[in-house]
Amino acid sequence: MSNSSIFENDIDSVLSRSVAVPAKDLKLKSRRMMTINGRNISLSSSACADLVKLLGLTDKVATSLDIIMTDGNVVDGLMNLLIQALGKTSTEFMLVFDENKCVQRICSHAEFTKLTSRVAQGTMKSIMEGLMNEYPDLELVDVHTTNGGTTTTFNIIDSKSMEIGIRGEDINFGKQIVWDFIDPTTCSDYVNRMVCMNGMTRFLVQGPTKYLTNQTDPQTWFKEIYGSLVGGTESKLDTYKRNVLNSMTNNLSVREWETIHEIASSRFKTESASKKIIAALGDASWKTDYLNTGLNLDTLTAAKKANCPTPINSWDGVNLLTNLATHETTYGPDKNKTMAYAGKLLTSAWDAAGHIFNTPRYTQKALVLS
Repeated sequence: MSNSSIFENDIDSVLSRSVAVPAKDLKLKSRRMMTINGRNISLSSSACADLVKLLGLTDKVATSLDIIMTDGNVVDGLMNLLIQALGKTSTEFMLVFDENKCVQRICSHAEFTKLTSRVAQGTMKSIMEGLMNEYPDLELVDVHTTNGGTTTTFNIIDSKSMEIGIRGEDINFGKQIVWDFIDPTTCSDYVNRMVCMNGMTRFLVQGPTKYLTNQTDPQTWFKEIYGSLVGGTESKLDTYKRNVLNSMTNNLSVREWETIHEIASSRFKTESASKKIIAALGDASWKTDYLNTGLNLDTLTAAKKANCPTPINSWDGVNLLTNLATHETTYGPDKNKTMAYAGKLLTSAWDAAGHIFNTPRYTQKALVLS
C-alpha cells in the first residue's frame, strides 16, 4: 500500500456537512431516529454513541438499562429529558451529516470549534508514513474511512508469523489505530489469523486501549506501536492461546447466539453467507428443547438468556464472524465492526462461565398449621 493512500480524509467535506443545532430543537424518537423541529432525521450507531456520551451516560449504562428494562422507551425517555435540560442552557450540538442526510457524528458546538482532543490530520499522516518508512517489517494491511469521513482505521501487522501450538492457528500480531476527527486517536492490539487467510480478529491483550491526543509526543507513539509489537510476544502468545482454548471448550448462551445471528444475518445477505450462518449456528431447532420444558425463550430478558446454554460451540461463533467479514463483504464499516465484535467475544468472559449446573433440586413443601 503506497504512502499516498495512507490518509486522504476530505476534512473540508466534513466541515461542509456539519450543522449547528440548538439542543431545544432536538428530540430522540429511537436510537436510530431523531427529529429536528419536527423533521425526522436518521442516526448512525456512532452518532447515537456520541449522544449518549454528551448526555453524561456511558455505553455500559445504556446497555444495562436496555437489559433491565423490558420497555426500550424508558431509556429513550431518559435521554430526551437530558436533552431538554441541556436545551434550557442554550446548548448547541454540532451534527455531521453524510451524503444521504444521515447524522454520522454529534458533539457539542463548543467542542467542535476547539477539538482539543483531536490529533491533526497532517500529524497523523506523518506518524503513519514515518512508521512505514522506518520499520520495513511492519505492513499496513488495511485502511478504511467511516462515520461520514470523520474516522479512519489503520490495521498494521508485524509481517513475521508465529505458531501457538494449535493446528491451523498461525498468527501475526498487529495494531489497530483509529484516528477520529472529534475524539482522541486510539491504539489497540489485534491478531491477524492466517488460517485460510480468514482475516483479522481484533482483541485486546495488554490492558486498556492507548489514547493519543494533540498533546501527546509523536515519538511516544512510535514506541507504543513498534515497541509493543516486537516486545512481549511470549505473554501475548499465551494470552491468545488461552482465549482460543477457552472458546473451544465453551458453548454459546442463547444471548450470545442471538447476538451473533443478528449481526451475521443483518450485515451479510448473500446466499453463500446464509449457508455459512446455518452451517456454524444451526437452524435453531434446539429451541424446541426449551419449549418441551415449558420455557419460551422469546419471553426472556437478555440477562436470563445469558444463563441459557445452546449446543453451538463458542469458537464456531467467532470463526463465523471473521469468515463473513473477510469473504462476504468489501464494505469497510461492516467488516471492521464485525471483526471488532469477534475480538470482543474472544477476550471477554463467555456467558457459560457464569452458568451453574448440577444444582440440587428441592420439592416445595406446604406449611401446615395445627
